[in-house]
Amino acid sequence: MARFLGVLVALVALVGCGGNVAINQAHIRFAHLVPDGGRLAYYFGDSLKFVNVEYPTITPYRAADSGAITLNVGPFPGNTYLAQAFGNVTDAGRYTAVTIGYRSPQSGEPSLSMFVLQDESIPPPTGESRLRVVQAAPNTNALDWYVTLTNVNLNDVEPDFTNIGLGEASAYANFGVGTRRLRATLPGTKTVVYDTSIGLSGRQIYTLYLRLTTSGPVAITHSMVKDGG
Repeated sequence: MARFLGVLVALVALVGCGGNVAINQAHIRFAHLVPDGGRLAYYFGDSLKFVNVEYPTITPYRAADSGAITLNVGPFPGNTYLAQAFGNVTDAGRYTAVTIGYRSPQSGEPSLSMFVLQDESIPPPTGESRLRVVQAAPNTNALDWYVTLTNVNLNDVEPDFTNIGLGEASAYANFGVGTRRLRATLPGTKTVVYDTSIGLSGRQIYTLYLRLTTSGPVAITHSMVKDGG
């Protein structure tokens, strides 16, 4: 089931974390997935952390003091904010603030907004990988998602993630390693609207963001990044 992640977010701590982390600090990164967003700047409160961020970029993690935090995004150059997200971050927690929508929406299009995801950092077992999907493509329907071997017939399987709409993320799920076929369908149907291949490595954690292409006719594509590192 999709988990809605709104602008006002209560962030939840991860229990345990891989790698070396600073005491009393969380780690936060930003995803610029606004097709007409231009160059953006990202802030912890009023403290500038990233500038000149272009679409589609997922930044590295940056350390932040644990506790209440306001995350801001604005134009670069500029000194105004376009969207905010609020919450509490905890020691050793990993988070991604995702910016979606349109900076200059047309009638019926979603406006620019930001929501926060909790990133998992505890590796899956040996021989497995872990994946979630995020719907960040504006004006794209909610979708079901299938992660299969290449030649699997969709009529023979159920979706791994169901009804993931704009601004929503699936839960994480474990999959085998190697090349996997990723297909998205209209909810409750086998009508494929996106079909691609992805590579999954052992004991790695991934988030796949559905987004719009950067040039040519408007179409959907994806960015996939490792989480928790």
